[in-house]
Amino acid sequence: MHYGDFAVLYRTNAQSNAIEQTLVKGGVPYKIIGGMRFYERKEIKDILAYMYLVHNTNDDLRLTRIINEPKRKIGQATLDTLRTLAAQNSASVFDIAKASDSFPELARSTARLAEFTELIDGLISVKDSLPPSELIKDISVRSGYIAMLEAENTEEARDRINNFNCGCYCRRGSI
Repeated sequence: MHYGDFAVLYRTNAQSNAIEQTLVKGGVPYKIIGGMRFYERKEIKDILAYMYLVHNTNDDLRLTRIINEPKRKIGQATLDTLRTLAAQNSASVFDIAKASDSFPELARSTARLAEFTELIDGLISVKDSLPPSELIKDISVRSGYIAMLEAENTEEARDRINNFNCGCYCRRGSI
């Protein structure tokens, strides 16, 4: 028998993570057909970007991924200005966002940037006291990500919420 002689069928995308983890642990090569790998899903990449940023505010790449996810009206022009100022001041984008009231170029975005940096600072303050599964839950709620998906009120949005509930939490053994 060969690996190609077998198939695993599952009903919802949220189930793929547990299956993928088991196959990886067992060293079994696999291919997903008609779907995408768990960690390639947008909502999972976004929550992981939050997790990385909470543990390292110097991670400009991940910050730029989620600074406007869910939408916070922080546009590309503001991001470009943040990057430019960060480079000019040998600082991280987060540091510049946090001190945005000191830069006239960011005057129009100061309130939104302050709201974002306060969110991240609040998550940083609890990161060491929560297990990863609870931190993920806290991030998904505090950031507004779950509310954004609930507001969509679609089957796809419900599946994406289930990816948080089944994927992230089950993987950590919390459920």
